[in-house]
Amino acid sequence: MFVKSVHTFAAAKTAATLAGEKGLVLTLQNGLGNADQIAQNVDSRRIVAGTTAYGATMLGPGKIRHAGIGLTTIGMWHYHDSHRAHDVANLFANAGIETQVVADVRRVIWDKLLINVGINAITALTRIKNGQLLDLTQSIWLSGAAVKEAMAVAVAQDLPIRQDAVEHVLAVARATSGNRSSMGQDVDNQRLTEIDAINGAVVREAKRLGIEVPVNRTLTALIETLQAHFNEK
Repeated sequence: MFVKSVHTFAAAKTAATLAGEKGLVLTLQNGLGNADQIAQNVDSRRIVAGTTAYGATMLGPGKIRHAGIGLTTIGMWHYHDSHRAHDVANLFANAGIETQVVADVRRVIWDKLLINVGINAITALTRIKNGQLLDLTQSIWLSGAAVKEAMAVAVAQDLPIRQDAVEHVLAVARATSGNRSSMGQDVDNQRLTEIDAINGAVVREAKRLGIEVPVNRTLTALIETLQAHFNEK
């Protein structure tokens, strides 16, 4: 499943039918909550979740510009025998896609979330490419502030995230410098964004934990305001 997070629940119903009683459902989607939505339709023991660092820009129907090669990391969503995840990894590897299997994929998903938190909303609002995030101290600071807030939310839940997340986000922006973030592409094409599953997810988790995240709250509010006025003339 590669649909936007806003379509996950509906797509999961179709995936459940296609997978039958034994098939796997794999999600490499951005943000938090996708696997949980899929699990409402599919046995969680048959869900493979993960992330990919590949970058791409959709140029039009059937036309995609490949913008970066990276590692794909997957694992079983329900702590279970991982041999089926290894089957998927081998399938990807045979297609030239470097893939690794991990025991705790939730940590990986949070590490990817931190990247999206530090890049997507900022580039979408400013209409810049990923690499241009590094051009100004102001945008570097804004990215770091959003990531640090998300890190605090993760730490409060005892999630073992990477401690160099701020530096890692900037490294990813540099490695995908020519790429327009997925949220940026959504804004460009006036499509609903995944803000609710990215910065918005940080805001929700922070509220539940009693943590203040003003930068993520502001970025979320700005994207929500922007997309509320799509298609207006």
